[in-house]
Amino acid sequence: MKYKIFSALAALATLGWSIMPAVSAPLNPHAYGVQRFSGINLGGNIRMVAGQSHLENTCNTSTQNASINKVMWVAFDLNPSTAEWIEAGSKRGLQLQDLTVSSSDPNPAEICWRGHYIGRAIFEWDQGMIVYRATPYSTIDPVGNATYQIKQSGIDYQWKVYVNGYQALTIDNTGYNDAIAIEVGIESKDNTNLFTSGTYADLWQYLKPSNVSWANVVSAAISDQDRYIYRAINSTYDATNNRVTITHN
Repeated sequence: MKYKIFSALAALATLGWSIMPAVSAPLNPHAYGVQRFSGINLGGNIRMVAGQSHLENTCNTSTQNASINKVMWVAFDLNPSTAEWIEAGSKRGLQLQDLTVSSSDPNPAEICWRGHYIGRAIFEWDQGMIVYRATPYSTIDPVGNATYQIKQSGIDYQWKVYVNGYQALTIDNTGYNDAIAIEVGIESKDNTNLFTSGTYADLWQYLKPSNVSWANVVSAAISDQDRYIYRAINSTYDATNNRVTITHN
């Protein structure tokens, strides 16, 4: 539940059509192969098969944030002008250096990254607006599958992020004790990015508010959110295997 009232500045902090952040450089295009679970939840859990090794990016520093991500977003607000969320996943490409850096900075400090990352777009009272921050996690070039879990901690407005079962980040003062949607898929910020067609994420679960227990997402509550596609990027949800598969031509 949301406790804050947005200022006029927050209404100007438009983050784009989806719950994902906008960036200051033009992208060509900013594409999504994504499935969305809609429903009140206390968090999400996913396994990204092959993690970052199924992603391809040249880390071209001439295009800010031109990364490709295989990621899960837990969304608190889906309105384009007030969207807030927490995300965790695998990335190849430019990455904000750490949580002290904001994507709204004129020249944000970035690094070339291949591995786990965590991000969040949350209203910051001292900034008077929603601010996107992200950080790499663990070591570069991890191999194998990767699991990501984002959940409400039991403390008001506090959320925790876990990577491969290890607590990676605590996020305080989010203003929310529950979320309204979970998205899973590929986000590509430049049309030179590639990924292994047929890559997938599975074991998709949500934390049920009714009894604070994990359950598989409900197929009837899942919708296709593919948009701004290139190379016929397409995501599908297979309820039998509880799997999101992303393909391209």
